[in-house]
Amino acid sequence: MIIGLLSNGFTSISVGKSILLNENLKSPENLFFLENNIKITNSNDDKYQNGVNMFGLIQGSDNELFESNNSYLALTDMNGKFLVDPLVSPSSSSFTELTWVNESTILSNFEGKPMLWNIATNITEIFDFQTGHHDDMHYNPDTESFLILDYFVKSIKNTSSGEFIETLVDRVTEYTRDGTQRLRWDLSTRANLSLYDENINRLNISRDTLEFNGEVYPYPLRTNSMFWDTDNGGIYVNLAQVNQIMKINYYTREFDWIIGQGTNYTLYDINNTEVESLWYHASDVNPIGNNEFLLFDNNYRNLTDPFGNFSSSILRFKVDPVNETVHEIFRWVGPQDYTGYQWGSVRKLENDNYLAGFGVPVHSTGPNDPPYHTSYGGVAVEITPTGEIVWEMRLPFNWGFNRIHRISPTTSVSPIPPQTTDVGTSIDLNWEDAFSNFPKSYKITLDTDEVLVDTEWNYGTIEYKLKTATLSQGQHIITLTLTDILNNVTETATEVTILFPNTSKNDSTSFLNLILIINSFLIIMITYRKRRASSHPRN
Repeated sequence: MIIGLLSNGFTSISVGKSILLNENLKSPENLFFLENNIKITNSNDDKYQNGVNMFGLIQGSDNELFESNNSYLALTDMNGKFLVDPLVSPSSSSFTELTWVNESTILSNFEGKPMLWNIATNITEIFDFQTGHHDDMHYNPDTESFLILDYFVKSIKNTSSGEFIETLVDRVTEYTRDGTQRLRWDLSTRANLSLYDENINRLNISRDTLEFNGEVYPYPLRTNSMFWDTDNGGIYVNLAQVNQIMKINYYTREFDWIIGQGTNYTLYDINNTEVESLWYHASDVNPIGNNEFLLFDNNYRNLTDPFGNFSSSILRFKVDPVNETVHEIFRWVGPQDYTGYQWGSVRKLENDNYLAGFGVPVHSTGPNDPPYHTSYGGVAVEITPTGEIVWEMRLPFNWGFNRIHRISPTTSVSPIPPQTTDVGTSIDLNWEDAFSNFPKSYKITLDTDEVLVDTEWNYGTIEYKLKTATLSQGQHIITLTLTDILNNVTETATEVTILFPNTSKNDSTSFLNLILIINSFLIIMITYRKRRASSHPRN
């Protein structure tokens, strides 16, 4: 599999079997071990949604990740089997963020740079600008631009001492495909940084710092997820350290609202009781319509539970901008041994179930806390709206992922109109719009006979020349059968009529000629008889 042919200064990548960039990165023993130790449990009544699971695999050690470990972008079926060879990176920071741009294109991060991978055409593009520390980003194919979440150094006034301190703060930046900055929002202009100081003091823990350009800076405004609703222009940013979510209006460039702890919005739990916060150090906010949102609540640094006795959960809530309220609609609390102080994702599936990722390689309440267990690593579950687990995937211990997505294979092809031809000729049949985001193979059947079987198909036009010399007169059916990577089948049939010359499509002309010949013969005969009669008169 070769991926490349890029222009305009983009980097092209050749991809071979289980390899990206370097033959030494294959690590087949790791992948073999991993695939054969993924544990899948599902319901027997098919309540789960069948599809392709996508996630970035990272191997950890104890509670920390090895910077030298490889990371993998994996596509698996519902049984945990790799459908294609995973993309591989020598950096554990690759593939931590990923999403579907459309039904066939994946956006992810590769060693700190944006990467687009079209799985149907097998073309990968890596763009020559940085995605930032968080690597959370989105791509809008209509504007051909990226939205990046990163940080910069800014002088911030300390709420306690009043002095100005050089601090790392986060921002949202829009870049074109060539890396040109288009728009930028400084999140510190709306975030309540004093709330961070209050929470840190209440929890009696040290302030967060981060090294940047060789210097260590305070880092009170850590954001860990962002969603760009390109259809409606909303940009939703999760400020994990202060338990707040803000909405940016892409069209007006303004901050529409900010919700969560310490904001003007009143928060209500599922019992309609007012609470200080509905989430703590959450991850992966995404809108699902009608001002409703899904959020993965890590429950890390819970002010009401400083010792971490509560579990991570997925949360669905509704925002009322008019009355400035937020109401909890649904919450599913995972078992305590699912809990992770970092990472996590949740998505609403087409069947209205929820796909949740408790993806940390080691489940614990904090970076220095002992693990709950060593029996398994990252966990993904599909949950019904009533809270029933209908599918579960468990990775081996020390293997994890940040985000998990599922997409259903999409296959389509338009039928070819009925065809008519004479025997002995041939017909060129072209299915020009044949498409599948996960193509596997196709076959062509003439009536009941397979004439082209299990041909490998990547993408695009399928052509077949039908020869009619040995076909009988009358109607025949030629069928194209497309099979996707999950063995789902899509078919289209075309009617072909074969005519012999005496009943061909030129029959009307031939018949007319025949009538003219007969008519001419009759005229000749009548004329002949008249002449003969006149030359031999009766007595």
